[in-house]
Amino acid sequence: MYCEMVWSYTLIFLALDSSDLPKLAIAFVVILFAGWLTLVITMGYQLFRRTSSRSDFNPNDTIKGMSASERDWQEEAEKLRADLLAFSHVSHTIEKEDIKLAALYFPELMQSELEAPAGKIANDHLSEPAVSGRQVIIGNSVNDHLLASAASDRQVIAGNRSNDHLLVSPASDRQVIIDKSLSEHLHSSAFSQSEYADNAAKKSNSTKRDSNNPFKGVCAVVVHGWQGHPLSRAKDALQYLEAGFSVLMPALRGHEPTGGNYSDLFLKHYDDLGTWMDLVTKTYGEDESKKVRAFVLDGVSMGASNVLKMAGDPKLPDSVVAVIADCGYTSLREEGRWMLHKLPFFLRFPVLIATQLFYGLLTGVWSDKPTPLDRIRHAQVPIFIIHGENDLFVPTWMGEQLYEACVSEKKELWIVPNATHATSNDFAGADYRRRRHQFIEESLRLFDKPECGEISNHAESERNENAR
Repeated sequence: MYCEMVWSYTLIFLALDSSDLPKLAIAFVVILFAGWLTLVITMGYQLFRRTSSRSDFNPNDTIKGMSASERDWQEEAEKLRADLLAFSHVSHTIEKEDIKLAALYFPELMQSELEAPAGKIANDHLSEPAVSGRQVIIGNSVNDHLLASAASDRQVIAGNRSNDHLLVSPASDRQVIIDKSLSEHLHSSAFSQSEYADNAAKKSNSTKRDSNNPFKGVCAVVVHGWQGHPLSRAKDALQYLEAGFSVLMPALRGHEPTGGNYSDLFLKHYDDLGTWMDLVTKTYGEDESKKVRAFVLDGVSMGASNVLKMAGDPKLPDSVVAVIADCGYTSLREEGRWMLHKLPFFLRFPVLIATQLFYGLLTGVWSDKPTPLDRIRHAQVPIFIIHGENDLFVPTWMGEQLYEACVSEKKELWIVPNATHATSNDFAGADYRRRRHQFIEESLRLFDKPECGEISNHAESERNENAR
């Protein structure tokens, strides 16, 4: 009785009769749905823009493109990049599908270069003071950046232009003035006319490379992650160079200086890595001292997912001897679910679908199939999976899932204690370099065995032929 009275008074107050209630309910539901749909579309578009928009490397913004660990050690990261760029290198570009792909290539170091301070910096993570016994004079502009190596007893003078950057070689006891911006360097070698490059070129013709180098003729393809660029992995590149590798550092699509308006989140163009390996093989195949006999694919984050997809590709070159995947994700869909897992259930999946729709409409790519998880189930190459214990961006269970799915006869999983996303190299220190290079060396032995077997079989067949 009481409820009926309250209901009747409510209808009187609203000046509605009972026949209008269904219409009111429908209008209310429509309003809720419109609001929900607007929110989903807005959030989906914002997520698309944040994750897919082109990453342009601005040399005046030293934070842009740095990994989490680099931001924590910004000054040291700048020095590491400068030390890397101080070594002789070549900027390569490839036109593919109307997109200009770009990469830096560092040939194997000579013994004299291996003794340079840059290697020590990469190993000790700048545990010693980076600047000692030298005079540094910075130009008048607030935008000048000093990117100098740890060599001592020298004078460095920065230019006065707004975008000047000092990219100084490890050579000591000399004054160096280089008037090139880092962005210019990434498109063309800033050291092509420098004193260091000229001297290095002369030495490469007259100095014998270390014949005891176990990694002689092995090129490490070092792939950066999402919103990074080749120099984001300067520390890894220096470690590889010091160990005796040559290093190729491609820029992924949608990341400066490679073309593309959007980041390749669905990893559709992972096979660009194969294109780069072909270029290195053809470009340096005729010179025996520079010839590349094997490749190692090393990626971090999105770069790790790229190399994992390449690892399971049926067209993977036989020259790939090992794959190093640091904090790679299993699939973009799973990564998206993880990124949105704190959203209410009625927003989580709709926002994910909306984001995928925007990506498909604007890029023409609708799916990441086959995913890295799919491809690793067919990989035969040795694979070393590394993941940070406290990675909150790409959860640790993804690394474990990738390891369990891997069918390669040689595989290894290393969960680095306390490491966050893309910081395992920093947290593990020298162990990271040691375990990575040990895995590669073991993989090289497996790679060389068939070759030895083929030689033995060939020799045996020759003996049989002679006996007949």
